[in-house]
Amino acid sequence: LLDFLPADSGSIEIFGQPHHLPASRQPLGFLPEQFLPPYYLTGAEFIRYLLQLQGLRYDASRVAAMLAALDLAPAALSQTVRQYSKGMTQKLGLAACLLGDKRLYVLDEPMSGLDPRAHALLRQQLARETSQATATTPPRKPDTGRAGQGAAGTLNKLAVDFQGLKTRAALSDSA
Repeated sequence: LLDFLPADSGSIEIFGQPHHLPASRQPLGFLPEQFLPPYYLTGAEFIRYLLQLQGLRYDASRVAAMLAALDLAPAALSQTVRQYSKGMTQKLGLAACLLGDKRLYVLDEPMSGLDPRAHALLRQQLARETSQATATTPPRKPDTGRAGQGAAGTLNKLAVDFQGLKTRAALSDSA
């Protein structure tokens, strides 16, 4: 989907565009499983930088609201990332990703490092986001629970059932 690896067969389109074109990934927000922001930046600098890369302006009130929604203290914005715990780092990544206002979010292990309260708050935030976008986690092989090859076809939509945190995919036959 993100063109990190070539497809074994078939093709992938993102909102009607071939996935290998950089423009096709513009409507995507991505948070990798092993998220590590530059340790020397403050939280505010990191968020400002990512928003700038997307051509978006830093809106302090939106940032504060997103941090509150994810239970990250506003004081974290003035701390360098090297001072963050795993949970704080994950919340920063989630906030930066979700502030991008994307149509589709690909979140790999978004709950990693989060405490139970943050889990619940993230579920609520993702539920709010799904009213405007599709939030996703990578598909899992049913037998192993690990990420893997999906069914053949064109991926039209991948979404998360937030009640049970189960992933479902809608596929259409590409033949």
